[in-house]
Amino acid sequence: MRDTIIENSPEGGLKVSGGHVSIEAANFNSNNPLIAHYPSLRRNIACTHSGNLEIISLKGGDGLKENSSLWILENGCALTGIISERASSFFIPVLESVEMKETGAELTLSFKGMLLLPCNLSFAILKEIGDEEFLDRYIIDEGWHVSEKELLGKVPKEVVANEKDDADVSVHILFGNPNAPSSTDSFILKNRSKDQTGVSNELAEGGKEGKSSWALIVIIMLTVLFLIVLIVSIIFIARWKKAKERTEELEEIVEDTVKKDPKILEMITMEITPNIQQKKMESEAKKVKRRMCKKKMQHSESTEYLLSKSESTENILGRDSDKDV
Repeated sequence: MRDTIIENSPEGGLKVSGGHVSIEAANFNSNNPLIAHYPSLRRNIACTHSGNLEIISLKGGDGLKENSSLWILENGCALTGIISERASSFFIPVLESVEMKETGAELTLSFKGMLLLPCNLSFAILKEIGDEEFLDRYIIDEGWHVSEKELLGKVPKEVVANEKDDADVSVHILFGNPNAPSSTDSFILKNRSKDQTGVSNELAEGGKEGKSSWALIVIIMLTVLFLIVLIVSIIFIARWKKAKERTEELEEIVEDTVKKDPKILEMITMEITPNIQQKKMESEAKKVKRRMCKKKMQHSESTEYLLSKSESTENILGRDSDKDV
């Protein structure tokens, strides 16, 4: 079958029962059985009774993206072509998060993701104790399916929270062939409490994260400081070069002007010299004035001193005369 389009068939697009069917450039679209809470469910092909189905290529529709769902239900059928490259010929669920809640002697696991359909799904809990691994598989009851984006699972509390088991515990969903199932990504339910050094893994990871954060902050601060110094240096050098260029330009202009007309230099000298001489004279006059003021002050101080001496002498003489009388 070439350029095959199978679409808009709620009861199923194609059934293969025995024999060999090869499809090239297939396009499966909107074969939706219209089941409540599962709008993404499709029924493209059912292959049974030792049939042989080969999908050579796709040109659109379901399964076109890499490792996406082809919606081919297999029951005693041989599947080849691009079907054998997929994790499942039917649908491929995606697990995005797992939440755990204690309910008495049990733990309720809430799985959230995409295409969590009630079609032979199960979940497995993996325990890693030292170098050993222990896998427990649990069937998901039909009543635990909430929608295609959420389903529930229940396990005994000691499976995860057993204090005797110092283990890493994770969970994932199993799908596809029950005898050789594929699995989604795993999510951690419990971390091993201590490593070989006796240090808590969570504390060790927290310490590592803290050190990494401080190191990152220091690196960022040093980088910012370096950039500031670099920018200031560039601005300073640019201004210094510009000022130097202006000075050199002015010197060249003056030299060219003087070469063209030497009298200009004489005129500038004549203008500058009187100003310099006048400033010198003013400076000398200020110095003379300061010296004169200083001498006057010294003279007045000496006069006051003599007057005070004479007054004290008169007082002494007056006291002596009083005594003689």
